[in-house]
This record gives sequence, structure tokens and C-alpha cells, in this order.
Amino acid sequence: MPELAHDSTHTSQGMWKRYLRIDEVAQYLGISRRTVYRLIEEQKLEAVKIRGCSRVRWDDLQRFEAYLDDAKESPMVPPSDSKVRV
Repeated sequence: MPELAHDSTHTSQGMWKRYLRIDEVAQYLGISRRTVYRLIEEQKLEAVKIRGCSRVRWDDLQRFEAYLDDAKESPMVPPSDSKVRV
């Protein structure tokens, strides 16, 4: 299986990949295949079917990463009218 670098979609043979298999997406993100399927079911990550096999476009994976980066930079802040109970 080709190793995926975190900054490219090139295979070990130097070919560019536009569509990634679920296991490749899982490896790239460092999560389980089931979690990838869950993200797809929750419509947080877009996938397409090619001859019955799920694939994630590289552009959609990059968009998902940007979404994660944005979420990391703006942590949830409770509304000012909420009271914290101790």
C-alpha cells in the first residue's frame, strides 16, 4: 500500500491521486475507518461512490482539514448569560 505524505497525494510510484480510499483517508487523518464512515454519515466529510466503492476527493479532505483547523482556533465559549455551577 502506498504511504501518504501529510502534504501530498502522490503514491510511491509518483502518481497523483485525486480520489482516496477510506483506509487511506483513515491513515492520513490517524483515525479508524469506522470514524471516517461516521464523518461521512454525519455529512462532515463528503464522499462519492465509484463503481460501488466509497472514495473521498483530495479537495474535500483538504476542506475538512481546514474545518478542523478553524474549529481548533476558535474554541467554544459559553454564552455570557449562562451561569457556571460549582
